[in-house]
Amino acid sequence: MALIVKKIIFPKRLFALSLIFSAALLYSVVSGCGKKTPPLPPASLMPPAVTGLKATSDGPYIFLNWQLENRGKVKPSGFIIYRGDAACRVCPVRFKPIASIPFRSEQVYTYVDTPGPGPGHYVYRIRCEDGYGIEGPAATVEVDLPGMDKKKR
Repeated sequence: MALIVKKIIFPKRLFALSLIFSAALLYSVVSGCGKKTPPLPPASLMPPAVTGLKATSDGPYIFLNWQLENRGKVKPSGFIIYRGDAACRVCPVRFKPIASIPFRSEQVYTYVDTPGPGPGHYVYRIRCEDGYGIEGPAATVEVDLPGMDKKKR
């Protein structure tokens, strides 16, 4: 018994439509990458930016000092402080919230952190937050915590 194979010839229109459909499918897959986030409010309604962030270490403590940009229309409710361990200098830093400080009308804000018993390289990020939980632009600073001397132990 012989097997007969028939050639199926696509009409030119069907081929053109399948080519267009394939291109549209490929474009939708490629262009749909990226992290999706909720929409942000206009810049005039964003909480103010943190400015002048500085970090210094003294013994096991890290002192963070910062100021607040002119408030504008939005009244801040507080600050969120994040810390990331940057022991690996080429790895991405994963920030974890470590403190929430309520807003007070001060010129300079200060926070004291004790990240750990040993030496390390830390990255801090501070954002101002409004009453709705919307965070303003971040200020970031890096600091080294040297090892403790035997005399201080």
